[in-house]
Parts: sequence; structure tokens; C-alpha cells
Amino acid sequence: MIKILSFIFFLIFLYSNQVLAQSDFPKKSIKIIVPAAPGAATDFLSRKIGEKLQMRWGQPVIIENRIGASGNVGAEFVARSIPDGYTLLISGPGPLSINKALFPKLSYNPENFSPISLIASIPNVLIIKPSLPVSNMQDLINYIRLHPGDLNYASGGSGTTPHLSIERFKNLANLNIFHVPYKGSAATITAMLSSQVDMMFVELSSTLPNIKMGKLKAIAVGSEKRIDALPNIQTMNEIFPGFLTMTWYGLVAASGTPKDICDKIFAAVSEILKQPDIVSHLQGINIDIINGSPEELRLFAKSENEKWGKVIKASGATID
Repeated sequence: MIKILSFIFFLIFLYSNQVLAQSDFPKKSIKIIVPAAPGAATDFLSRKIGEKLQMRWGQPVIIENRIGASGNVGAEFVARSIPDGYTLLISGPGPLSINKALFPKLSYNPENFSPISLIASIPNVLIIKPSLPVSNMQDLINYIRLHPGDLNYASGGSGTTPHLSIERFKNLANLNIFHVPYKGSAATITAMLSSQVDMMFVELSSTLPNIKMGKLKAIAVGSEKRIDALPNIQTMNEIFPGFLTMTWYGLVAASGTPKDICDKIFAAVSEILKQPDIVSHLQGINIDIINGSPEELRLFAKSENEKWGKVIKASGATID
């Protein structure tokens, strides 16, 4: 009987400590690691969410950019951090999904992160330089076939969704286009505007103003349905059923972070993503709020790894 009572008291003690840990969190500053340069969409989202968390919890929220190795530097830092919820990672698909298929070896396992939220996504859009004499996807395919090996495409880095989207397009349409990698999407847009390259996929939010002004020509978007910002532009899904391409953003913590703490962070972020000013601002720059649960993030990251892993294998894509 004494042993049973002792065990019951032990369970009560553990439960009390867990409740206390959740109710006390956060007791100090939180650091959000961004594996991208300042100014990128990942950085922007992190700062918006960080500001709101700081106001909500009354604790400093520090945004720290740790770039390098296609996002692996920042991801590894969080993977090796203490699993207490005070060091978080907001990342695009590379570190959380694609890099596992792209790199022969990683110093962390993306599947081991404690998932918190599938925050948002931005559809990728296929753009071309205006001087190309085409006006839609079928025109572009025909033109490339008439000029095999003469055209090129840019990307902000090997293994990004814009890069792999062109590789998938090449494979599906049996096209010959060569890759010109740059360091970051800003450099690719500069190259496109100066007609150094012929085409590329890129996040819609970063190039829509140039499309509206006629400096670049949109041919197709990677969303499931046509978007309000470009209602006359086809989707890749219309031409190649099932072809969806987006840049998405997830929030995770180090493996082993207590579930109650992850749940508390998710609840806070979920409420932030429903606030009218956040909704209005993100929609205004064509960022689609997902507000997905930890389980939704886990399953989505896994499906993205499988999808793009097949493209990587078929194309022979490597890190440049």
C-alpha cells in the first residue's frame, strides 16, 4: 500500500511540475532563429510574429539570422539547443523538408524537431523576361522545344522550391533548359530585370509589383486555383494536374521540447495569425495564412520531402 501511495504522489508531483512549467512559460527571453537573410519573407514573418509574442507575454523575443548551407546552419543551431521552448526556428521548406533529400548527410534530422505550427505559404509564380515572344504556358513550351538548350532559368539556390519547380516542369514537358544559380531570390530578380536570364519560378510576393508594371511577364502560378492578384494567369495545376509549388513556413522547437510548452506557443501564434491587422497585412502582400497545427506541419513536411525528393532524384539536382 505504501508503495502504491508513493507512486501516486510521484505522479501527482510530475503532473504539478508540468502544469507549473506551462503556466510559468515564458519566464525569460525567447530567441527565434531565422535561417535566411534579413528582408526575406521568413525574416519578415518571424519579426511580425515575434513582435506580437513579445506584447502578449511581456518577454523579449529576439530574432537572430543564422544563414548558410541552404538553411542548415540555423536549423542545426536550434536542433542542438536546450529543448525548453526558448529557442525556436521559423523556416522555409529547405531545412524542414527538402534538405534531407538534397544533402547526402545532415548534422540534424528534420523529422526530429518538435513541430509547433505550419504558419503560412506563398505561391511560386513562373515568370519570363518580356522580350520572349510567348504569352502563355503552351507558347512557352513550344518556344523552348524550338530552341533546345538556348534558354536558361535562374534560381535563388539549388534545392529551393523555385529551383525544383523548374526541374519538375522540365521533366514533365521534356524540355532542355539550363540552370543559372544565384545567391538568394533578390539576386535572381535583378538578373531577370536586366534580361540576364530567361525565366524562373519565384515567390509571388517578391515579384508581383514588377509583373503589374510589365517589367516581368507571369506565365503560370503554383497555387491550386487562380489567384485574385493575377486572375488571367493559368495555374500549373491546370496544365499539369497535381503540380503545386509554394514556399511555406513552419515553426519548430528542438526535439524533446515538452508538448505542453509547444501547445502553448502554438495557441499564442494561432491567435496572432487571426488578428485583423496581421491578416490584412499578410493578405496584402499575397502571403496565405495556413495556421496549421503541429500534426499538420509534421505531415505536410513529410509529404513535401517525398514530393521534392522524387524531383531531386529524377533531375540529379545537387548543391552548387
